[in-house]
Amino acid sequence: MQYTGLDQVEDNYDRYALKYGPVLMALCGELTGPGNVPRLATSAADLPHLLEPVEDRPLEFMILGYPGYRYVPYWMVDQETFTCFPIVQPA
Repeated sequence: MQYTGLDQVEDNYDRYALKYGPVLMALCGELTGPGNVPRLATSAADLPHLLEPVEDRPLEFMILGYPGYRYVPYWMVDQETFTCFPIVQPA
């Protein structure tokens, strides 16, 4: 789901939410990148192929090539830094 809200980073950056079935996923980790929004250098279509399930942690995924970041269901985020709309765009 592409972000089209008011909080745009810049016109040339595409931001997408990731859903796992009906569950909105949050990208947890340090918020660095343009406008403090993490950038995943992949296409939105290819992003699911980079997800690696975390053993013994249902609905938690590491991202291949992005140590320090992980996707968790939005409702599971507590005190962590996160975004639901990272920049998802090939380099």
